[in-house]
Amino acid sequence: MSKGKKREKAARTPSQERSRATVEAILEAAARILEREGLGRGFGTNRIAREAGVSVGSLYEYFESKDAIVKAMGERHVARVQGLIDQAFGALRQAPAEEAVGWVVDGLFLLHGERPDLQRVLQHEYFSRFGFDPFIATDRHLSARLVEWLAEQHPGAEREELEARAFVAVRAGRSVIIHTFVEGVKTDLRPRIRDVLVQALGGLLGRERQEVVATGERVQGAEEAKEL
Repeated sequence: MSKGKKREKAARTPSQERSRATVEAILEAAARILEREGLGRGFGTNRIAREAGVSVGSLYEYFESKDAIVKAMGERHVARVQGLIDQAFGALRQAPAEEAVGWVVDGLFLLHGERPDLQRVLQHEYFSRFGFDPFIATDRHLSARLVEWLAEQHPGAEREELEARAFVAVRAGRSVIIHTFVEGVKTDLRPRIRDVLVQALGGLLGRERQEVVATGERVQGAEEAKEL
């Protein structure tokens, strides 16, 4: 590589870093406003730019509107959840069910609980403005990883049985965690909710192979009986 190309590559890096820093400052400023005031009339691009310490022109280089900022905040949260999921299943592939479930549940509780006022606003506003697609995609991502894990835990089990268990576990777990913070459940009750959730999901996902296979056989037998 020539010296000119090396200088060109080095010159681009600070600009990229500044861009990331500007985007982060804008998202953090928007988060602070949402935490304090919600998504009311005061939540606009001029206000966000002032809070972030950047010009409105700089803000519009990255976001075309305040809705685009809210959408980016939701997408950032989804990316963090998916990163947590991948880290968990990479580290806990051979772990017992309750240990693996506990790790994921604890991580999700931390993510949703670190800024509960912001989480409440995003839960209400993101869905009404942009729909459920990113969150459904996250549920499907977690379900797929969970099915892979269950297949290793219960070799020979019926695939549809494992998919059904993963579907129920993911949607039930997410609902409990989200409602814990959206409803403002008192802090001293949250550890008990966590423990009950881990026990319930661990029981659902950790049943022995013969139980899972037998359940699938009962369902298949009932379907065959209907056809007679």
